[in-house]
Amino acid sequence: MNRLRAAPGLIGAEIWNEGREALSRDGRARVEGQGFPGPGFRKVFGPPNLTLKGHTREVNSIAFSSDGRWVASGSYDHTVRLWAVETGRCAWVGEGHTWWVMSIAFSSDGRWVASGSYDRTVRLWEVATGRCAWVGEGHTDGVNSIAFSPDGRWVASGSRDGTVRLWEVATGRCAWVGKGHTDWVTSIAFSPDGRWVASGSEDGTTRLWAVETGQEAAQLWFDARVVGLALRGGPGEPLRLTVGTADERWFEYEWVES
Repeated sequence: MNRLRAAPGLIGAEIWNEGREALSRDGRARVEGQGFPGPGFRKVFGPPNLTLKGHTREVNSIAFSSDGRWVASGSYDHTVRLWAVETGRCAWVGEGHTWWVMSIAFSSDGRWVASGSYDRTVRLWEVATGRCAWVGEGHTDGVNSIAFSPDGRWVASGSRDGTVRLWEVATGRCAWVGKGHTDWVTSIAFSPDGRWVASGSEDGTTRLWAVETGQEAAQLWFDARVVGLALRGGPGEPLRLTVGTADERWFEYEWVES
């Protein structure tokens, strides 16, 4: 039987703050989104110190490319922007969303940026050109969270409609719809091996889904809404799920396969 059990100790933590801060992998730079009334965001350490301006409304989501060269941002102005970290230059502006862009993610190879919006769609953007490769439609409410699989084949999205959707990067096809949450899906994460997707919700549950089939494999209940989660674990190590709840508590579980 496969199951999630409480881990013997907290081995690490991720910090979530509504997507408005991002740290490069090499630790050289961090960017912070600027809330109302500021229309931009800024790079707060690492040479040079820059203010990145261009959005006309608040910046809601930020992500670094894996090589640290680029920052993508999503805004209440309905656009996605790509910025060069070293110079602060805006390489392109992605237009097409008709409502707030709530979540941004890079593929691990740096070729693609995915965006999720309250217009109920997911969009895939080519980093090199800013071209929108496809628009994923099917959610019946806004998209809160988005993530790429480690191998770059899939994008997962979590929505205010309570569902999780898995999209094929190559085609934009929706492979499956995960149903079960009874309130907004707030957070999405893939396991390092790409076999699992975890989702957290305002309904106080976290669910684990099999990427291959879309089948729900496990469920956890909490006394408060789930505001963030992460999956970790290398070869030969158990998969660990860390969950943060709105009452400022952290929980960690390990996935036991037998």
